[in-house]
Amino acid sequence: MKCEVHFTRSFWDDVDGESRGAIRSLAAQIEKVGLRENGAIPYFEPLGRCFFKKRVGNRRLLAYVLPFDVVGRQAVLMLQYVPRGAAQYEPDVGALLERHRAEIERVTREVAASPAQPGSEVKPLPPVPDELLYFVHPNRVGMTVCDDRTHTVYLTASVVRAYGKLPKAQQVDLQKALREIVDAPATEHGELQELDCPQFTVYHTRVFDRETTLKEDIVWGIVPRDGSTEAGQERERIDQQFRQFMEDFRAWEERGQSDRPRGDLLSRYADRAFPWYILADDELLESAFEDRESFLALSSEEMRVLERAIVSEDLPLVIEGRAGSGKSTLLNYYMAEKLGSLDQR
Repeated sequence: MKCEVHFTRSFWDDVDGESRGAIRSLAAQIEKVGLRENGAIPYFEPLGRCFFKKRVGNRRLLAYVLPFDVVGRQAVLMLQYVPRGAAQYEPDVGALLERHRAEIERVTREVAASPAQPGSEVKPLPPVPDELLYFVHPNRVGMTVCDDRTHTVYLTASVVRAYGKLPKAQQVDLQKALREIVDAPATEHGELQELDCPQFTVYHTRVFDRETTLKEDIVWGIVPRDGSTEAGQERERIDQQFRQFMEDFRAWEERGQSDRPRGDLLSRYADRAFPWYILADDELLESAFEDRESFLALSSEEMRVLERAIVSEDLPLVIEGRAGSGKSTLLNYYMAEKLGSLDQR
């Protein structure tokens, strides 16, 4: 499905020639690919309340998805191209809405009154699964409502391997345990926690930023409750891995958290990573264990390379790196994104 891309009146005032080309190329990609099924702008990071951001060069591009129920089709409004260091570079959604409200309302009225481009009409979205509605309902007892951008679950390779060897009933127990871990209030930071299941104990740690809502749950392993030598060895391995992680994490905090992104540190210890809401659906959670390529914990460098590759129309595409550096993984993501965009045309 096609998407219309519009710009505010003052958008191009401070955009240099080279950046103009990059932004127009990105806009053309969005127009061809269209929005994702959940209404998100491809290649952009969600900010909430229909606002999105994306780094282009050394600046940040801010955009807004016009309301479907008003304009009747897919339409994106490019708001501002913000230089690094400016107050708006790390935007607050409330401030964004106030700053751009007049332009958003003006463009929304104009788009709603104009004829739609062929293929840009909005199709009805599929109904939300009952499990997901229950999981995010604000009145759900005992649920700490999380944000998909700020709460991530990381699984070590040990957890994934152990899950594959468990009987179905114990796999269900582990799935329930993961939901309990995510539901738990964020009161303990950087502690090795235990959650007992009938046949095994799950070991996990939560780290979070006290100044933001950013939270990550790392699941280190599961240990059988049979008192065996193997269980003791696995418990010792988890202790060692946890201690090493906390040493790295504290060193990262002491360095001012600026030498590399937080996710890079976490992905070093994880084999899988996914947003909290994956836990709401049994099939999605099952796929997180079975489909390794879809839920790998990518580093920020891998994300940047993948993003550039997806946006670029230049072929051939060359991805260089030594053995085991993630070239095949990035190629799988790249092809999945490209094939997905073809399905939407």
